[in-house]
Amino acid sequence: LTLDATNTGFNYLWSTGAVSQTIDISSSDTYSVTVSGNGTDCSAQGSVNIIVNTAPTVDLNGDYSICEGETHILDAKNNGLNYLWSTGAKTQQIKISNTGVYSVNVTNTKNCVGTDSIKLTVNPLPIVDITIPENVCIENGSVQLSGSPLGGQFSGNGVNGSLFNPQDASLSIDLASKIHYTYTSIHNCTTKDSNNITVRKEPSIKLKTTKFTICVEDSVELTATSDDAISFEWYTINNSLLVNSSSVYLYQEGNYYVKAKNEYCSTISETITVDVIEPQIEAEVNPKESISLGEYTTVSIVNPQPDYIYEWSNSSDNKQVIGSAWSVNPLVDTEYFVEGNIGNCSVSTSVTVYVYLPIDIPNAFTPNGDGINDTWHIEGLESYPNAIVKVFNRWGALIYIEYEAKGLWDGLSKNGEMVPNSTYYYVIELNDSQKRKFSGDVSIIR
Repeated sequence: LTLDATNTGFNYLWSTGAVSQTIDISSSDTYSVTVSGNGTDCSAQGSVNIIVNTAPTVDLNGDYSICEGETHILDAKNNGLNYLWSTGAKTQQIKISNTGVYSVNVTNTKNCVGTDSIKLTVNPLPIVDITIPENVCIENGSVQLSGSPLGGQFSGNGVNGSLFNPQDASLSIDLASKIHYTYTSIHNCTTKDSNNITVRKEPSIKLKTTKFTICVEDSVELTATSDDAISFEWYTINNSLLVNSSSVYLYQEGNYYVKAKNEYCSTISETITVDVIEPQIEAEVNPKESISLGEYTTVSIVNPQPDYIYEWSNSSDNKQVIGSAWSVNPLVDTEYFVEGNIGNCSVSTSVTVYVYLPIDIPNAFTPNGDGINDTWHIEGLESYPNAIVKVFNRWGALIYIEYEAKGLWDGLSKNGEMVPNSTYYYVIELNDSQKRKFSGDVSIIR
């Protein structure tokens, strides 16, 4: 308020000590002024009692920000006075939710007005998205959760940081659990996105065994069973798919596995090993394969293997012997068969023992008709039905030949004539399995 003493050009002295024509005042009091001078010794005094009524104090607490979807209440306080907001409202409080400047005039009974204004900023909510699998398998280990924007927080049963542990005790198989992702922007606005995640159980796999041994050129059928699988896949250890089936036929050596699947999960079996055996066998006769009648020799396995079972047999007497060697003394040429067995695999071979039936070749005979030594009798030759006996004179001329020889020569030539006393040379071809021959000389004495 300005007080004016008027009377321009005079001297002024106010009760406040001011010496100007006018003074500004703001508080209640009695104010006086003395006006003098202007060429005279006259003065005049005046006073006035000023009462200053206080305007209402209005404080809307300064500028404010809220998040989209929120509201803010402005309160002019000063109960019972008159209010006029920039929105046109006339209540002590208003609720606002839009960006803008808001003001209020508060008028008391003395018609004094208090005013204040604020700026309201409405910040947008962040757009939040959570990305998680709908189903997870309990044996697969923790699952990485993903949310955007980065920097938010995951929450829910089984959650640890940004990982979901399907084996958490708070979770149940086949029961959905809610996972939340909450993000707060730099304006302190928070949005949450949620999705369900369900823990599923892997199917079981049953195998009779995980190790198989087959023979070369054979195959083995492997079969997987399960109480809860709906499909199976067989693979090599290098992850090459073999067949979509519960069974597979395998004939190659190697390592394999089977994958069982249900609607959500899969299980991989232990490694299944298939060994292919190609048995080897070699037999020999020691110390010799050709023996004289009555002698013994041994048929045996060359480099016998401890995990093989060897079974010997022959066709002459149906005798069978188990072991890597067999001491034999056959009466005739005999083939010995041996079968080596390892697991379900077998291999066979044979060796032959040749028996020399003894023959006695005289070096002289006397074909004179006295009944004594009248024939050249080769004892034992009858055991060799394909034997051929040839007799030559000293000049190499063939004088006698006998096919399928019985070893009885009476001294007659092939022409039926008596040969003279002399020494002759013979060749005996047994034509046995060994193609043996004997040669020497025989004398005819009369």
